[in-house]
Amino acid sequence: MTGPLPMGPLPIGPLPIGPLPIGAFPTTGDRTHPRADRRSAAEFSFWLAMPTMAGAFAYDLYKSHGQMSSGNTMLVAVGFAVSFICAWIVVKTFLGYVQRHGFALFAWWRVLVGALGLVALALGK
Repeated sequence: MTGPLPMGPLPIGPLPIGPLPIGAFPTTGDRTHPRADRRSAAEFSFWLAMPTMAGAFAYDLYKSHGQMSSGNTMLVAVGFAVSFICAWIVVKTFLGYVQRHGFALFAWWRVLVGALGLVALALGK
């Protein structure tokens, strides 16, 4: 089946962050809470991303389950393991960098990439 799920779209929008206390929501600056440090703020965003990524993987697996064979299953398992190890290394490195240097470099990077994206849209590319 290549279309949407038979029950329609899943109502998952606010569910991953629903039980969080009000003080945990991001405010201005690079802190999620006045007493939180930069590393905690970055960890918080990664924890919020995990259910989204797991849901996307499960949905993609559901959509392509007809194409899975024993060879494909092993390929997916190896890809999952390698991706997990690489992501762990990248996240650990990122959290260490943020703890020492802050978010300024990443804020400017987002501004630069956003500006380039707007230019590309304006040029029709």
